[in-house]
Amino acid sequence: MKLLSLLLFALSAQVGLALSVKLSECVEAAFRRSEVLASKQDQIQQAEERYSQALGAILPTLGGTASYLQQDRGLGTYPNSQPLIKLTLSQPIFRGLREFHALAQAASLTTAEREAKDHAQRLLFLDVAQNVLTILSLEQELKNLGSEMDAYQKRIKELRDRVAIGRSRATEVLSVESNLAILKSQTALIHGQLQVAREVFFFLTGLAKGTTLEDSVSLKQALPSLDSFLNKIEGRPDIRGAKARLMAAEQNITVARGAHFPSIDLTGNYYAKRTGTLEDVKWDVQAVLTLPIFNGGILQSKVAEARSQHHQNEMEWQRARRQAEQDIRSAYESLQSDLRQLESLNRAVDLAERNFVEQSKEYRLGLVNNLDVLQALANFEQAKRSLDKTKFLGKLDQLRLKVAAGIDKPWEEGKANDAF
Repeated sequence: MKLLSLLLFALSAQVGLALSVKLSECVEAAFRRSEVLASKQDQIQQAEERYSQALGAILPTLGGTASYLQQDRGLGTYPNSQPLIKLTLSQPIFRGLREFHALAQAASLTTAEREAKDHAQRLLFLDVAQNVLTILSLEQELKNLGSEMDAYQKRIKELRDRVAIGRSRATEVLSVESNLAILKSQTALIHGQLQVAREVFFFLTGLAKGTTLEDSVSLKQALPSLDSFLNKIEGRPDIRGAKARLMAAEQNITVARGAHFPSIDLTGNYYAKRTGTLEDVKWDVQAVLTLPIFNGGILQSKVAEARSQHHQNEMEWQRARRQAEQDIRSAYESLQSDLRQLESLNRAVDLAERNFVEQSKEYRLGLVNNLDVLQALANFEQAKRSLDKTKFLGKLDQLRLKVAAGIDKPWEEGKANDAF
């Protein structure tokens, strides 16, 4: 499929066609380009390596030693030449169970790093979505301004014809030309804003600034209940990450507390070469018990520090949950407001268009003046522009609500979760 897409892009470049790019494709391009996500992936790898290191502390270690001692002369059982070759196997037996909790802690921190990357992807997705929808909105604004200027041009032509036969005044033409000049200045402003948005688009995605964008986001008219989104809070990656860090902090308390317990280690040696009275002894095994008695209160201080870190992580988790709830409520209310505005604006556009048509007819009959017609035209065009702006704003708020609710991969189109 990717090869087919590349071939289509190459073909379009050769024949001069423009292929439109969907939001999901822009997001994937931004993911590949993002240094932040690459850094997050490195942090995941580092966390995985720390897990491997924690696992290594539980497993046995095997090492080899070879030495050769030459001294002035032998002394009793110690000859003047003493070669030594041995293998040493060490196995920790008991260390207060802190090594197993350290392993669980490393696993929790690895999970937290994965969730952090997922959260960063969602934030980048929102940046790309806002940029793409801004570009589409500005391009639609230019189309609307072009349509309005065409209407003014037709109006000017009609008025000039009427001036020629003495049915209208020259000042009426000047009034429309003044409004047209204002629209041209607004068009220049929108063109500037569009160029800036295109620069941001290239920065985020690496795609060409002139890439044709497809409006692939559909705005749902039916909005489920607020509770249905609030119930998804625990699925947000930042909440899952905060929970994983809280679990790691809790396990760290046990790790610190385990240092109070005695440690038992088992060490075995196999001698391939040795000298002296032990020359015929090929192996030995030693068990070592270490009991901490007094270390100046350091161990207890580490336990207190771990408890404080656990409380800090618990506060972060609670703050993240409150922030998530506020994000959902804000996005939900914004989207509800957008949908209500769209309903009113659709009717306003319809009424404004009908009013403009009637005003134009009545002007030809001499029932209204030119200012009435111009006002009706301005109201109609303004209503259309407000409608289009609100549509794009509603689409962005809908995507924000999906991200706030923790919906899995909201940038993927045509998914079951897209039904809301």
